[in-house]
Order: sequence, then structure tokens, then C-alpha cells
Amino acid sequence: MTTATHEESTQTLTHTARAEEKNERVSSALADAKQRVEKHLQAMLQARAKGDNKEDKEDKGDDKGACEPLLSAMHEGLLAGGKRVRPFLLFASAALAETVSAQQGKKRTTAQATAQATLVEDAAAALEMIHSYSLIHDDLPAMDNDLLRRGQPTLHVKVGCGQAILAGDALLTLAFEVLAACDKPSPSETRVRLSLCFQLARAAGAQGMAGGQSWDLESEQKPERHAIREIHALKTGALLCAACAMGACCFDADEKLQGALRAYASDLGNAYQTIDDLRDEARDRKRREQKGATPSLRSRVKRETMGEEAVFLCRRAERALAGYLKTGGEPAKLLCAFARFLPTRIPSEVLAEMQRETPQEAA
Repeated sequence: MTTATHEESTQTLTHTARAEEKNERVSSALADAKQRVEKHLQAMLQARAKGDNKEDKEDKGDDKGACEPLLSAMHEGLLAGGKRVRPFLLFASAALAETVSAQQGKKRTTAQATAQATLVEDAAAALEMIHSYSLIHDDLPAMDNDLLRRGQPTLHVKVGCGQAILAGDALLTLAFEVLAACDKPSPSETRVRLSLCFQLARAAGAQGMAGGQSWDLESEQKPERHAIREIHALKTGALLCAACAMGACCFDADEKLQGALRAYASDLGNAYQTIDDLRDEARDRKRREQKGATPSLRSRVKRETMGEEAVFLCRRAERALAGYLKTGGEPAKLLCAFARFLPTRIPSEVLAEMQRETPQEAA
């Protein structure tokens, strides 16, 4: 990391206390987004359990719902917790695009406003379905082979690998059903829904999340072949970028705002995964230290470098939206607040290492 980058990261750290003062604001917005998207997800799953899908009734002449074991597994995988960061980013980006649109004098009818509100809800639900499916599949024995997620048994442990795979498959396909389905769509809404489908498919597929997971599997055998940041950009960053892009798309944002949100989300995605890696490493280190292992200077320097990069990326993400703090109102301020909040998730011991210069380093 360059001296300029180090200095900027250090300056960012001085704002940590002030960022923590605003944690409540960000936490409240995250909680609101979580409640909002989960309410929509619950309604969608309940409709399929009752067979309320209009197209199914017309085709089959009955109201038979989805297979109960599969629906139960989908429900478990989709609503088993989580911060719902992606819906939060989508809602905030949509609100920013709506605010900027109003500032530009664009007017909407009541019908258009209602349709756009539904569109935002559907986009957030679809995005979270994709994210949940990816977690279900990542936990499988053939992938990361995890037995716990968020302190609870993973889905394949609860329902078996077969049902877990099918639940992930069903959530993946349901996401695009949700985006494509619309009662009496206008030509403009049809165009937007098609664009949302394309953006989500690209972010989830071989050029996005699935591709990142593939490189991650490869890197376990050949770590020198692919940079960690490239893996992060695909595996984690792609869906975070999609969240912001899809939110902007719901209100037909101009290219300038779309570009600013892309830059914001790209840096935020890399920082988010880096911080998650630091948190995972901190948990592993604690277990090793309990067994008597002594941390090396090399590992400490690596942690410090990762932490510096994460706060630098968050600072740069915030700058990407600086031009919208006036015209974008509260949504722009909220997105910037989230970028300032994210470094507070860096483990406290890493933050301390970043702020402390040892005699060896001074020399």
C-alpha cells in the first residue's frame, strides 16, 4: 500500500468514533430494510404454499401448492436470519434515484408511483433469493462443507443434501419468476423488468457470483493464479453492485448516477469481503491462541494491510457519491453513512494494530 493510501486510511480511522455515533442510524435503516424485504418474502412463499399462483390455476385447473418439504426447505434457507445488506443497498439506491429524478423535475402519475414501489419490493426479494440460494449451495459438502451458519445448523444438515440443493435451485428460479411477473405491465415497466432480470442474471452467473465461487475453489489448489481482490469482486461484489444498479434501474436513473453507484458498490463490495475475512481470521486466531499458538509478526502485518485497504476502499466509496449529497438528500447521506459505518466492523485488535506504530516499523 502506498504512503498516500496509508495516510488516507489513518485519517479514516480518526473518524471511527464519529462513525460509531451514527451506527444507530445505519442499524435502524438495516433493520427497516430487513423487515420490509422479509415481509415481502413471507407473502410470496405463503402464496405458493396455498397455490395462489394465477398462471398455475389457469394451466392446471386446481389450487395445489408447492411440494411441502421443498417449500419448507426454501422457507428455512430464505428466512433463517442475516443482515439483508443487499436489500438495504437496493432500497437506498432506489430512494436516491427517486430523489434525484424528482430534483430533475420528472413527474409520475399515481399509477406509475404504485408500480415502481412494487417493482422495488420485487427486485429486493429476487436479489435476496439469489443470495440465499448461494449460501445454501456454498455450505454443501462439495463446496465449503460448513455445518453451521449464523450459529445454526446449515440447511443440508437439517433437511439433507438433496432437499437443500433443490431448495437452492427453486429459489434461484423463483427470483426470475418474481422479476418477470406483473399484472398489466406498461411498456416502460416491461422494459425495466427485463433490464432487472438481465442485471441479476449477469451478477449471479459465470461472470459474477458463480464465477467467483469457482475461482475460489480453484485458488485452494493454486493460490497464485488469481488475486484475492478479483475473487472478492465476483463472489461478493457482484451482488452488491447489482443491488445498487437494480435500485437505480427501478427509477430509470441517468448514466451519471448509475456510474457513481457502480463505483460506490464496487469499492464497498471489496471492503465488505475483506472485513469479513478479517473477522473470520480473528475467530480462527482466537481458537489457535487458546491452544497456545503465538501469532507471528508477518500475520499481524498482513492483517494491518488488509484493514488499511478496507478503510481506504470505504473512504473511496463514500467519495463516489459526494456529488449527490445535496441533490440526493437523505438516501445519499445514508449510503455514505453506511460506508463510514463498515470499518467499525473491523476486529478491535486489528484497528489497534493499525493505529499503533511499533519500534521495528518506525525504524
